[in-house]
Amino acid sequence: MIISDYFHGDSIRIGLIQHDCYGDALGIIFNFDVKKHHEAERVVDVRTELSDLRDEPSNFNDYRPL
Repeated sequence: MIISDYFHGDSIRIGLIQHDCYGDALGIIFNFDVKKHHEAERVVDVRTELSDLRDEPSNFNDYRPL
């Protein structure tokens, strides 16, 4: 997460708070999305390339597709 005061009125203090919470928040969002993706797979009974990437033993750290 990039912290800046690019826009008038941006608060660096709030940006630092957001930065400190970002990892935990991202984990919550990511885990929720993975659970929903598993449920959708089960309902439609289809696996996709995303399913394969998600289930690889390596560390899946690109949350954007989910």
